[in-house]
Amino acid sequence: MTAPAAMQADFASRTMLQIISAGLDLLTLPASIPLGRATHERIPLASKQALLQQIHRDYGLPALLRVGAGVKQLANSPIGIALLQGSTPETLLGKWQRLEKYVHSRHYTRCELSHQQAWISHHARSGPPPSLEEDLLILGVLCALLHQLGLREIRLSTSGQADQAVYVYPAQTVNASALVASANWYLHWTTGCIQPEAADARPAQAQSVIERTKAIMRQLGLLNLTLGQVAQAQGLSSRSLQRQLQHSGADFSSLLQSVRVQAASELLLASTTISTAEIGFVCGFADQAHFSRLFKQWAGMTPGEFRQFKTPSATGQH
Repeated sequence: MTAPAAMQADFASRTMLQIISAGLDLLTLPASIPLGRATHERIPLASKQALLQQIHRDYGLPALLRVGAGVKQLANSPIGIALLQGSTPETLLGKWQRLEKYVHSRHYTRCELSHQQAWISHHARSGPPPSLEEDLLILGVLCALLHQLGLREIRLSTSGQADQAVYVYPAQTVNASALVASANWYLHWTTGCIQPEAADARPAQAQSVIERTKAIMRQLGLLNLTLGQVAQAQGLSSRSLQRQLQHSGADFSSLLQSVRVQAASELLLASTTISTAEIGFVCGFADQAHFSRLFKQWAGMTPGEFRQFKTPSATGQH
């Protein structure tokens, strides 16, 4: 059985609730609502906002930044892997924006990057702008995600000056008096031990260019994946890789689609607890309609129909 459509569409909100719950646990603070139940059900936006306001009242604004540390508990989940795998600060923030578009989030972030710094602003597509509580939650999560890349220290400021930080992660020190509504937030980071895919992780050159390229696509992660990234991982120019694929009767776009469909089919058969919407996102599809349409083209059935075939014989066919 697949999850109800409303629940599938809300996987990002449920993930955020799981982060809040894990963050409160790390801070040894009791949840203001029974989050264990909420993480398995869709709750209205007003209820989510009320939860953040309750955390503010009970524990203060700094707690809304600090609960972002709950990201650590989801780093090995499909969505955590999709966001972090092969990422730099720039690509991670791009993946976050992609997630907001994929789930048609009412709120979205804009960002501009310069050397070891990103300007972040948080907006509403319609209705009232995000509250300060909502700003701080998102910023705390982004700080924790950036740290998961191996960055040594993340600083949040409203001035653009790293030495005037209102929040420092992972130390989690907060200048509570400086937590006021702001249209401009800045993330600053200190480079530590970012570990992009190592050159010795490349598939053996004895493989065909098609198999080698497919393996590297998997290694780099399927979100926002470009021809240039895959070519660079093989020590080739984009044009050289295109030419080699063409000589083998393949093209990059079709090959990437096939890898995404294969990865999605594996997740569909491996777990009934991950919604098809989340699977579509982590495998790099533009939106749920795009996922359903392309999957049916390749597999002859929708993702939901494919999931019904969770049998040993069916698994052996894919």
